[in-house]
Parts: sequence; structure tokens; C-alpha cells
Amino acid sequence: MGAKNKHARTRKMQVLLNKGFDEVGAMATLGTITEPRPQSLQQASVQLSSNQCSQRYSAATEVNKISGWTIIFGAFSEKRQAQNMIKKNKSNMGQYAKYGRSVIIKRMMGGSMLWHALWSGLVKDQAGKTCKLLWSKGKLCTVLHPSVIADKNAQWY
Repeated sequence: MGAKNKHARTRKMQVLLNKGFDEVGAMATLGTITEPRPQSLQQASVQLSSNQCSQRYSAATEVNKISGWTIIFGAFSEKRQAQNMIKKNKSNMGQYAKYGRSVIIKRMMGGSMLWHALWSGLVKDQAGKTCKLLWSKGKLCTVLHPSVIADKNAQWY
């Protein structure tokens, strides 16, 4: 990035990411993304219970229960790590914590089973502003477009 130290590099990344959010509203991780049909954002929100993240449920079934825009905080080898990450980020989300809900999805990625820590059920503006707030506090997150979550072949982490 050409920065002289990690603080300058972080600031440069914040500026670039904020510019990207301002220009396109939210970042997509794969390919060209189009807006979902309005109906897809009006689906009822679903809170996954702890037993829905067990191995007897397929990843596709779990992911299909996520609605709207989603923030991902990371992927972890243990469910406990994903739970802790959600808890830490929720405490830093301020007023935005009242929007959406936490979701943990167990999903195969790169040959490993990982627990993905997500905050889902958001509208575009809420997702972007929540992630910007977390970035300003030095926390990592990525906004995922609803069509990326719905794509069973998409690699998000």
C-alpha cells in the first residue's frame, strides 16, 4: 500500500473502503452483482436456533434462512470462537446493534469445516454504516450482498 506504518496503512484502507461504499453502496466479493428483487428483502427475518447449526443440516439450507444484507466478521475452526467474535462486535456496534441479528453458519470452505460469524437481516444502508462504524474502531468486517449469500457456490469468509 506504500504506507510508512500500520496506522497509515489502516487509515489509507479506511479511506479506500469508505470511498467504495460511497460509490457503490456496499462491496460484493464475487463477480457482478445486481440488486435483488424488492420482494427478497421483504421476507420475514429468521433467527437460527443453536441446533440448526448442527451437522445434520446442509449449508445450503442454513444459508437460505438468512435474509437481506449481511455482515461477516470471520470464519473460525470452533463455534465458540464465532460466538465470541459476534459478542465483541455487537458491543462495538452502538445504535446499529438493534438492526439485524446474529447468525452462525457451519460451512465447508477450502476443505475445512468452519463456523462463520454473521450479522444478518439488514438493509443496504444499515450494513454499510454498521461496517464503517466497526472499521472506525479497528474491527474487521465485510458486507455481503444478499445474492452472494444466496449463491451456494460463493466463497465468503
